[in-house]
Amino acid sequence: VDATDVFRAASRHFDVPFRRHARFSVRFEVARADGVVIGQTRDLSEGGMLMSSTHAVSVGESLLVDVVLGDGVDKPLRVRCSVLHVEGQLPAPLLASIQFVRLRGEEHRRLALYLEKLRGERGPA
Repeated sequence: VDATDVFRAASRHFDVPFRRHARFSVRFEVARADGVVIGQTRDLSEGGMLMSSTHAVSVGESLLVDVVLGDGVDKPLRVRCSVLHVEGQLPAPLLASIQFVRLRGEEHRRLALYLEKLRGERGPA
């Protein structure tokens, strides 16, 4: 059983919103895997991000993106993600809720270490 599914079921049953992961208010460029910058993070967590997007994105869309973390590593964090919610209309920037999909291994470890560093510096958003 996926832990996120359990949290969602409990959230719906008790009508109480939940957050599985702490969110941190950070601004980093987000680019498609082909290098085209599509937006900027508004917040970031171990499970996903809120992104201000200058390109069309739609609910249910799967994206492979590179996030330029401020962790001193030259290589961007590459992650598959799914668009959960979109607010707004182009040409104004869209606000998209993004969930990371299958973030594992070195990429997951790198993100977790970076967020742990942020937690120590300033606490969650």
